[in-house]
Formats: sequence, C-alpha cells, structure tokens
Amino acid sequence: MDIKKDDLEDVRVKELISEHLNNMTEHSPPESIHALDIAKLKTNDITFWSIWENGQLLGCGALKELDENHGEIKSMRTASVHRRKGAGKRMLQHILEEASKRGYSRVSLETGAMEAFIPARKLYENFGFRYCAPFAQYIEDPYSMFMTKEVMNEARVGQYEEKLRVAMLEGDVGSLEALLADELVFVNHFGQFLTKQDDLVAHRSKILKFSNIEIGEQVIKLLGDVAVTSTKAFLQGTVGEEEINHEMSYSRVWKEQNGTLQIVAGHCSAVVS
Repeated sequence: MDIKKDDLEDVRVKELISEHLNNMTEHSPPESIHALDIAKLKTNDITFWSIWENGQLLGCGALKELDENHGEIKSMRTASVHRRKGAGKRMLQHILEEASKRGYSRVSLETGAMEAFIPARKLYENFGFRYCAPFAQYIEDPYSMFMTKEVMNEARVGQYEEKLRVAMLEGDVGSLEALLADELVFVNHFGQFLTKQDDLVAHRSKILKFSNIEIGEQVIKLLGDVAVTSTKAFLQGTVGEEEINHEMSYSRVWKEQNGTLQIVAGHCSAVVS
C-alpha cells in the first residue's frame, strides 16, 4: 500500500469524499455532521492523504492542526469495495507517525455514536485512543463521540526518562512501579535477566541505591507507539556492599500503554574507556 499527500484533484478521490459525506447524512442530522467537503479539506491547516494499491484508491485520511501541540484526525474513509484489507489501520498509523514528527503531544477526533460507527471506534480503541470530552469547537452531542490519544514524541519520552531518573535517585518505589511494565525484561551489565519485581525489590530493600545519575549522551528513536532510548550516564551509588562509580551505557524500550509510557525492555553495560 502506498500513501501519498493528495491535492484532491483526482476524480476518484472526489468521489470517495462524496461517498463519505453522503454516508454521514444517513446516520446523523445536518447539525451533527462534522465531515469536511473538498474545499474545507484544502485549507492550510489540513494535510490530506490518499492510500493506493495497484492503481486503485483504497481510502483517505487527514490531519488538522488545532495548535502547535494538538492535531485532529479528519476524513478517515475506506472505499466500500476495499474494506477489511487493512487500509484504515495503515492510514491511521501514518497519521499518528506524522503527528509525532510534528511534535504534537495529543491527537483527537470526533466520530459517530451510532452502531454504524462501531468498527471505526474499535479501530481507534485498538490504537490506544480513549473517550474524552468535546474538544476545540465541539460541544456535547448525542450523535457524536470524542476520542483522544497522547502522541509519542521525543519531548514526551525525554520527560519520562527524567521521571525515571528522579525516581531512581529518590528510591521512589511507587513511581518506579508505574513506570515499569509488568512484562518488563531487563538485562543488567552482568548479563542477568531481571523482571519488574526484581527491580522493585532491589529498590525497596535498599540493595540498589543511587546518589548521582548524570546524563551524558542520549538518543531517542521513535517507532510508532514504541520509543527506544540509548543513553550514556555517570552513575554513583551502591549495589549491596559494592560501590557504583562509573559510566554506564543503557537502552530502554518505552511503549504506550493505557495513556502512559512504560518500559517493557532494557539493557545496560559498563562503558570501557
């Protein structure tokens, strides 16, 4: 499947937008229809994409900038003859990746409350969207439902890395428990595999204590709802009777889970100078 930024001039794209608008009138009164026509999709605050396969138009989607931190998904539509091929899922993934590149912290949407919109709502739920109050210019409407999702971006991941650093320094087991996924697997510099419970026990019992964590280089790579951080840091503290006083290199895999970020995997090793 190929996704391209679209100027909405192709007659097939125009027909798909018409199909989308006509379908909305079958389920909602005029005052509750928020789908955009072609003219409104061409405004400067909206980017529109189409998705193709073997020369056939599968669907479309758009992203509207509400402000520098917030985007809105618009015009998500799969052509009726191409449903259940994964086009909607692929387009939604593309839009979320674009939102991440722009540095948005949140993406929201309005969709129908009727039974006909259940498949769309299920798709959004599967991507981590949660139901929310009306946003931007929207108001409460029995024909509408609103959903939102925090977006993975470098600034957000950096904030969670800092939360983790502070929690480790303070021995804050409660905060650590929230930041570590239940399925966490971590490989320490001895090559030992550790779980979330292993890490919590070490901090709770004071076997592992940090007095200083000085961050050096840090690289963040974004992969959809997953981010990988690679960091060099100078650590001071103790592990049991042994002192920690050296530079470490470690990687962490952060994953979006229930509206928050958690570490699902990690690895660390000593830096040899």
